[in-house]
Amino acid sequence: MSTFSANEESPAQPLVDVNLITYNHEAFVAQAIESVLAQQTNFPYRLIIGDDCSTDNTPAIVRRYAAANPDRISLFLDPVHRGLRSRDRAGLKVLELSTAKYIAWLDGDDFWTDPHKLQKQVAVLERNPDDVICFHNVRTFPQEGTMESENLCPPDQKEVSTLEDLLRGNFIPSCSTMFRRAAVGPLPEWYFKLKMGDWPLYILIAQHGRIRYINEVMAAYRVHGSGSWSPRPRSHHDVNFLQLLDYANRHFDFRHRKAIDATRSRYYFELAETYYQRGHPGHALIPIKRGLRSSRFRHRGLISFYLQVKLPNLYNSLRSFRNFVRPPGSNSPGVAR
Repeated sequence: MSTFSANEESPAQPLVDVNLITYNHEAFVAQAIESVLAQQTNFPYRLIIGDDCSTDNTPAIVRRYAAANPDRISLFLDPVHRGLRSRDRAGLKVLELSTAKYIAWLDGDDFWTDPHKLQKQVAVLERNPDDVICFHNVRTFPQEGTMESENLCPPDQKEVSTLEDLLRGNFIPSCSTMFRRAAVGPLPEWYFKLKMGDWPLYILIAQHGRIRYINEVMAAYRVHGSGSWSPRPRSHHDVNFLQLLDYANRHFDFRHRKAIDATRSRYYFELAETYYQRGHPGHALIPIKRGLRSSRFRHRGLISFYLQVKLPNLYNSLRSFRNFVRPPGSNSPGVAR
């Protein structure tokens, strides 16, 4: 695939559409928009902002930027707050309005830190026609002083990943994503039943090609208490992840069941831990049993957890025996949580 040059496209037709979705982000959205307008590229790109009927000053801010940059910014201002489950939500409306070859994502409370981000990602996708998603590392930007900034992607993040990798867990920060518009087909009905939009869309796109990672920090993920997802309890996340995996399993006619079942076992274990820590061991048994079935009774942590909850006397006896034959600090194998 040839490298793109500026004179191969009409200025009226952007090569990249940046989808920026916002809701009550008046304290953050200006920085997000500025980080997009600061991008230095040899191709035209457009910023499409979708506001989910914010009740603060966000609509006025995005209108002001659109009025100052009419050739670079388009707006979709929803008169109704729809949230994540509506098929008419702002994020999907903006996606429908996107006609460029590539689409980049940015939430209204995050921002990009590298002015060459779009240029670098387009170059990668142009060089690798079998890649459908390109992402990069992201640095957290905590609002509270008690947290330390950290990279979201680990040092050993693979350069090239597949659908199977993605079914084992979402490793793509949303503010780092660029994907091919052509890889987004009609969304299945189950997509609109989920309380998340990024991971399921990545899964649907990744069935058409590879995922490419750029090992550079080029964006900041803002951590704050008013976000729509991060402040939720872990149990809320686990339940929604399990629902997604059930849908994905059926969507792919169980062809990726091994990878999905391994992921399901992990989330069932986390859910059981949450119930147990809250003082509800009886409630923990339900995800424990389901996780054991998903792992075909091979998940050692779930086996140990089952004994701890259902047969505590046997569990304590096994722990005593293990400690007798393997003193604390030993590396010998034993029953693991």
